[in-house]
Amino acid sequence: MAAEQDPEGRAAARPLLTDLYQATMALGYWRAGRAQEAAEFELFFRRCPFGGAFALAAGLRDCVRFVRAFRLTDADVQFLASVLPPDTDPAFFQHLRALDCSGVTVRALPEGSLAFPSVPLLQVSGPLLVVQLLETPLLCLVGYASLIATNAARLRLIAGPEKRLLELGLRRAQGPDGGLTASTYSYLGGFDGSSNMLAGQLRGVPVAGTLAHSFITSFSGTEVPPDPMLAPAAGQGPRVDLAACVETWLERVCGHLGLGVQEPHRGERAAFVAYALAFPRAFQGLLDTYSVQRSGLPNFLAVALALEELGYQAVGVRLDSGDLLQQAQETRGVFRTVADQFRVPWLESIPIAVSNNIDEQELARLSQKGSEVNVIGIGTSVVTCPRQPSLGCVYKLVSVGGQPRMKLTEDPEKQTLPGSKAAFRLLGSDGALLLDVLQLAEEPPPQAGQELRVWPRGTQESCTVRPVHVEPLLRLWVQQGQLCEPLPSLAESRAFAQQSLSRLSPAHRRLEQPALYQVALSEKLRALVDRLSAELVMCHFFTQPATHWTPRASHGGLESGISMRVHPPREDPSPARAEFLGRGGPRRPGVVHGCLSGRGWLCGNAGDSTHPVLSPGGPGGAAGGPGARPCARAAGTGAQPGGVEAPAGGPAGAEHTGPGAPSGRGVSTAATLTAPGPGGSRALAWPEPEPAREWAGAGAAALGAKGLSQIPAGGTGGHSCPRGDAGCVRLRGCHMGLLPASSPCAGHTAT
Repeated sequence: MAAEQDPEGRAAARPLLTDLYQATMALGYWRAGRAQEAAEFELFFRRCPFGGAFALAAGLRDCVRFVRAFRLTDADVQFLASVLPPDTDPAFFQHLRALDCSGVTVRALPEGSLAFPSVPLLQVSGPLLVVQLLETPLLCLVGYASLIATNAARLRLIAGPEKRLLELGLRRAQGPDGGLTASTYSYLGGFDGSSNMLAGQLRGVPVAGTLAHSFITSFSGTEVPPDPMLAPAAGQGPRVDLAACVETWLERVCGHLGLGVQEPHRGERAAFVAYALAFPRAFQGLLDTYSVQRSGLPNFLAVALALEELGYQAVGVRLDSGDLLQQAQETRGVFRTVADQFRVPWLESIPIAVSNNIDEQELARLSQKGSEVNVIGIGTSVVTCPRQPSLGCVYKLVSVGGQPRMKLTEDPEKQTLPGSKAAFRLLGSDGALLLDVLQLAEEPPPQAGQELRVWPRGTQESCTVRPVHVEPLLRLWVQQGQLCEPLPSLAESRAFAQQSLSRLSPAHRRLEQPALYQVALSEKLRALVDRLSAELVMCHFFTQPATHWTPRASHGGLESGISMRVHPPREDPSPARAEFLGRGGPRRPGVVHGCLSGRGWLCGNAGDSTHPVLSPGGPGGAAGGPGARPCARAAGTGAQPGGVEAPAGGPAGAEHTGPGAPSGRGVSTAATLTAPGPGGSRALAWPEPEPAREWAGAGAAALGAKGLSQIPAGGTGGHSCPRGDAGCVRLRGCHMGLLPASSPCAGHTAT
């Protein structure tokens, strides 16, 4: 689908609406020969916006149109050539010219779906280079649209189903694209219409609007309409001078309201007459230009009653300043008395619209029973989302070359769930939502009526659930660049959004301090997370240069910030074991010590005086952790007692000696472990003395001490060194519950 052949497609992003680093990564992939490697990304958010418990998925229409129209023009490629290094291989730019999304597949939540943290809004798979280039534009198209739709849904929940909500925020929106997006997706989220004409033209959003104060103030009352005559609504009978008829009715209205006929503003009345002549079937009065009670209301009533004589009915009034609730109630009271006085029943229930910087708090006030408000226009508060300006969507790699990938980071919230996944919504017998389940794509889907064991996110315990109904969440929209099914219309997505919201329990629908909706992992996905977490942590411990980094994982999940605790060996000959501490557990730095080929560790006491906490250390050392005791012995250049930072400048690789220590590049002494590292030697104070352990292999690093057990050269317990080094030293991860017994040697160092 070419964008130029699709009027709505012209509003979608262009390929270069992206970040420069997408292009630099594309060059890196291409140079590495990985451009066509199969990859999958997921687009999701980590927290529900506005402190609520739900979001509405939106932006899919724009994403599908963008993907199907994606093609770099010659001008695009020329610009990329101007910002990339001048020595970039010209063949790369030839590759870019041929790019399209014919190999891209998109699965996604339908627009208007309830969405929750970690559940993908989009899954995008295809050639690595291409799907990487899609990251920024897709985030741009989905994030703001979903934020606006969710904000609008919240406002609709506050207003209730009866109030008519209009979006009036184009003049306050963040640019024309933001204005169009806000008008489109506020409608999807539950608004009834918009003032934005372009949204009506391109997206089919119902448009509404009448007049502003400037129209009224432009009249002085001396203007003479070129044709003040108006024919009856039925089309039969003589035409009537509307202006003269209005003056007659003004005397009667002012007499009823106890006002002098000179009090209502002449210019305002002339403006109303002019508008009524232009729109006799859609006359609406803006009442607060001068004074609602003493001018706007009597002038409106005079015109409305004059029109009524000719068979027309005014459609309403608008209030735009002051205490809107009080003014609406007072205005409704006047309508009732005038309707009774002049026997005009429809006037009693004429709609009252209000506007003027209405936020959630004011909307709740205007929506209360007895407010007398029928239509509420909201601008700034819907299009700018002042409570939260961004949804914070992310686009993360989950699989490449058929292998799962995950991000294991210092911030637990930013850790990702690996592998290609499916998502299901589990429901109870009454149709109520129980929870969403993420599982690996190859797993069989959950079955209604069958018990399922899952691991809710944010908890350390599994639970069982027996759903009565199971709904798959992610649908296939684009396969190999081709549209798989027609996209629903915007109106259909809006209806689906309202249906989705109606299924939320009151506790989850509550806007302040709601109950959190559960998203859970299947057992297989949880096991994959645990395995990759452990392997990544162990790989970092044994192979990465020292950095100031504290590993985080959890015992069975990524959601808890942790450190790894290594228990000392038990009295039996079995090796050490390890556990991961949850979010509330200790995670404190200690001292730098030890190394594998000069790579440092950050160790210290967990604060309970029994267990050291391990994480990689920095080249300059770090302060001793709480509970660390002074070293009984610290040998070697640069080592200091007390578990404190060792000064820089000591010779790397210095040898140390101590009671019971073998020769080599690392020594554990009674209550002390010292070893070389960048910037000098470090020393660690253990809680209690323990003799050093010898390690097999000439020159092997002595990392025995606490929590690490002796492993004979050549490996044991199903492990073997792929390089056959006699000096291979590794932690026996299989006995710690971290690695399977048959896993390859992940922690390899040959000295």
